[in-house]
Amino acid sequence: YSSQDCINYIPEQADAANTRAPTMLRGLPGLTKLNVTGGGEGPALPGWIRGLHNTEGMLFCVAGSQLCRINNDYSVDQLGTINGSDFVGMEHNQITNGYQLAIGTGASGYIYNTVTGVLTQITDPGFPGTPGFVYSDTYFAGVEPQGRYWFTSALADGLSYNTLDTYEAEASPDRILSLLTNHREIWAMGQR
Repeated sequence: YSSQDCINYIPEQADAANTRAPTMLRGLPGLTKLNVTGGGEGPALPGWIRGLHNTEGMLFCVAGSQLCRINNDYSVDQLGTINGSDFVGMEHNQITNGYQLAIGTGASGYIYNTVTGVLTQITDPGFPGTPGFVYSDTYFAGVEPQGRYWFTSALADGLSYNTLDTYEAEASPDRILSLLTNHREIWAMGQR
């Protein structure tokens, strides 16, 4: 009705001329309830969603304290434990025959290897922790939790870090809040 609000409907123009109505309302595509945390319809996720990432057609999420893969039939595979309870930042990198999925929780980080199916906590002494990762040219990059500097991983290896591969906001000193990749450049976003 022309005087009422339409929520989650998209007006669609008629393709042919002289139709009964010039437009019609279509439901918003792609809205299907797939899963409910804590039970209900379908397989249950083990907690609230802390992060979600599509790794070249494989959908991963951190739900509660578990890294999960959501399969094409909407079943859920639990892959390992991710400590913490806050949001996580996720990114992936290509390796031989698969991918490394990097997960940053703030104080710690994890790598899930899609080839071996192993979830590993990053224990390299050069890794300071990060709330999330970005990807550029086979490197993972993250911001140190206090925002003093940002850093990169070793080439195509999210488990290896060097304390010399750190970068600061030297031209205009500021606390670094996050990173963004744009056209193969890493941009450091400051507080000011």
